[in-house]
Amino acid sequence: MEEVIEMPDGITYLSTLSGGLDSALITYLIMKLKPNSKMVLSSFCLQHQQNHNFDTVKKIMNYLDYTFPFRIIDHRIGFVRDIEHAKNGGRSKQTRELLQQYDIHGIISGFTINPPELMIEGRDETRDAPREWRSINQHGIYHYQPFVNRDKRYIAELYQQYQLQELADLTVSCEAEQPPRPCKKCWWCKEKHWAFGFY
Repeated sequence: MEEVIEMPDGITYLSTLSGGLDSALITYLIMKLKPNSKMVLSSFCLQHQQNHNFDTVKKIMNYLDYTFPFRIIDHRIGFVRDIEHAKNGGRSKQTRELLQQYDIHGIISGFTINPPELMIEGRDETRDAPREWRSINQHGIYHYQPFVNRDKRYIAELYQQYQLQELADLTVSCEAEQPPRPCKKCWWCKEKHWAFGFY
């Protein structure tokens, strides 16, 4: 939480709201702990997964908007073919458009580090190493990742500390391409269960 406390208040943040636990929590915490700040939300739906997170990100946005009225300026939802399309231009194009449209001074993401003992198929090894939680991105704007050196159990502790079970219930962490979701088999499902005790 020290990282979040260090972040400035009184600015407009761009949050990459995926529909998962981490991005929902960091967006909530910034809106709660930085009461003079505004928020622009940027989400993506994956067509190869039948845009399954569309309803999820809308529900999270509605929860945040109800909890913090008049603080969300915009919620932009983009549609991409798959993860590769998102990585190779889809996300950056939408980010550029939002940065041009709004006076944004910080981008926030909810990335976490991998669990130390959860060695299963599908582990993204790039999340094993510690990283800088605050950096200047290619747009010359601070990119904040306050949880980048914390694992999912730390996230679970914060959900409990702030009594956010209702928000947690709205999130979906599963990356299965076909229903049912949660699939209880993919990396993200197993990581969530490791930390929270439920899928």
